[in-house]
Amino acid sequence: MESHFKDSDVLLMAVQLGAISEAQLEECIRERERQAAEPGTVLVKPVHTVAIEKGYLTEKRILEIAADQKRNREGSSVTIQIGMSCAACGLDYPIPLQEALTRPRCVKCNALLTVKASTVSSTKSYSGPLPAEAIKALENPKNRFGKYVLLSKLGQGGMGEVFKAWDTVLGRQVALKMPRSVGEDEIRRLYLEAQGAGRLSHPNIAQVYEIAEIDGRHYIAMQFIEGITTEQATNAGVRPPMNDIVRWIRDAALAAHYAHERGVIHRDFKPPNLMIDTEGRVFVMDFGLAKLSTAAAGSGTISGVILGTPAFMSPEQASGRPSEVDRRSDVYSLGSTLYVLLSGQKPFDGETVTDILVRILTTEARPLHQVCPTVPAELEAIIERSMRRVKGERYATAKEFADELSRFLAGEPVQARPATISRRMARKATKHRALLIGAAAAAIALAAGVYFARPSAVPPPPPPIDRLAEWSKLFVSLQDVLSAERFSAGEAAVLLARARREFPEQKKAVDTFIENQDRLVISALAALPRSRWRDPGERSRVERYRAWLAFGHRPTAEAERILAYRGTCTLEILVDPPAEIRGPLVASLDAERRQTPTALRDFEIADGELELVRPSYGSCVVRLKALEDGKTYVIEGAWKDKDTLEVKGGP
Repeated sequence: MESHFKDSDVLLMAVQLGAISEAQLEECIRERERQAAEPGTVLVKPVHTVAIEKGYLTEKRILEIAADQKRNREGSSVTIQIGMSCAACGLDYPIPLQEALTRPRCVKCNALLTVKASTVSSTKSYSGPLPAEAIKALENPKNRFGKYVLLSKLGQGGMGEVFKAWDTVLGRQVALKMPRSVGEDEIRRLYLEAQGAGRLSHPNIAQVYEIAEIDGRHYIAMQFIEGITTEQATNAGVRPPMNDIVRWIRDAALAAHYAHERGVIHRDFKPPNLMIDTEGRVFVMDFGLAKLSTAAAGSGTISGVILGTPAFMSPEQASGRPSEVDRRSDVYSLGSTLYVLLSGQKPFDGETVTDILVRILTTEARPLHQVCPTVPAELEAIIERSMRRVKGERYATAKEFADELSRFLAGEPVQARPATISRRMARKATKHRALLIGAAAAAIALAAGVYFARPSAVPPPPPPIDRLAEWSKLFVSLQDVLSAERFSAGEAAVLLARARREFPEQKKAVDTFIENQDRLVISALAALPRSRWRDPGERSRVERYRAWLAFGHRPTAEAERILAYRGTCTLEILVDPPAEIRGPLVASLDAERRQTPTALRDFEIADGELELVRPSYGSCVVRLKALEDGKTYVIEGAWKDKDTLEVKGGP
């Protein structure tokens, strides 16, 4: 590409527009230094050429940036200082980018300077005109958010909202991600995403610019990707070419490998978290569930709590054991994502989340050729290997997975092989080894008996009972009645007793299924928000969970607490003289809230007693009963004279 512009000017504008980060720019300068130091090098490449080679920019984007730089020369001002060091005399000092690109020499000893580690600093400002979209948005003052102008909402999910915004300081579009609420869990995940993605600098990972707080609202400012998600791309009516879809996942896998090498496990790969820009480049988004191996409590996960999107979870994620989640778990999710993008169907589905998780833990995905007959056998074999339930049978790294996809795209032989009938039988044999050994022994004995009985007229014995088929049939029925979502105590007791009696060798399979159901029930109860505890549908489900826990002789306290919940009210205590409130109903409150006068908002309703205590006056008991959800009650009066003390209720 002909460079009809100054390298430094276009790079300054690229940083301002967010097309390349300061860290990526530093990496390109360092790579240029390395190439220039190689023996025989005559012509040193411009840094923007290195950026293209590394995948941070494209030729098309460079030309667009150069045009923007020419148009906005008077409206923008960007100063970038590159920390440089002299290896000869040890002198360190910052150099403006324009000079750093000319391979400057030390002012003291005239030796070549080199870039120091992590030393880019920048001072940026924008004084050019606002785009028309931002001017229109500012007609509503609510769209002003600190230095940003909120242009439009890009999307929303369970955790928060994402807005397209204009940065009035840097003069560029950004994506702002804000949690829906300011709860500790939401803020923790927001900062976790910033820590996870913020430490990464890769052409296929969306950059994080900053994480901050404005007027009590936390946010992440990140690179705005002009494009659509892979989910939108494959649901737009005309499905993209198969090779394009494979390339997206191949590039996402390379980005995943880069993240894994730096201690970051994504844990939530799925079609909505992969963006495709207008040039066809894929970007990995949303590190909100990332697991950071170098942080003391980096992932913020709790054993038994299931994090991720059920249909794309690996078995180790679905089991609620975060310590077992590693890079091979991301390989599984990438394989599931490719499965869905190619076929339009999820590998596992069900009426409830529990159904999906149980199927992930106990069954294999439906063969891809059954839902998408046009997929080549080689590609199906790659996906099948990436999604194996046994972690050790998958690709060991995302790089291995990406290499296989590259071989497929190049028309070269792949290492994965389609699952043959013999392989499927072998895998079943591993799972049911004891049964098949017995069945095989019975078959051999039968064959020998038939052979030696041939000279006589004695008819052959009847064929043996197929225990494997009988067990499979029983286990399916047992799973159905033992499922926490469809639990039937009577049927479960009968079938469980039969399984214990007739198939003692399958005890481990039954126990594992029950343990998984136990984790699912505990997780579901813990995740149910209090705002839905009184919902009739949820209460019916909790009653079923309580019955399931009782059937398994497990603690039912959490389910009992939800079922006993009657809502909340506001309790204002305005008594004379001031007193301390005691009793089981307020035991969980801190000392300050238990000193009158006080207003106890979100007071959980329960029949019981409050004791008003003041050392110099003694104590008085107030009985609470028949309180109603959402109402406000006032306790007032001179509590020393109990006849004047009363509880007034109202809406």
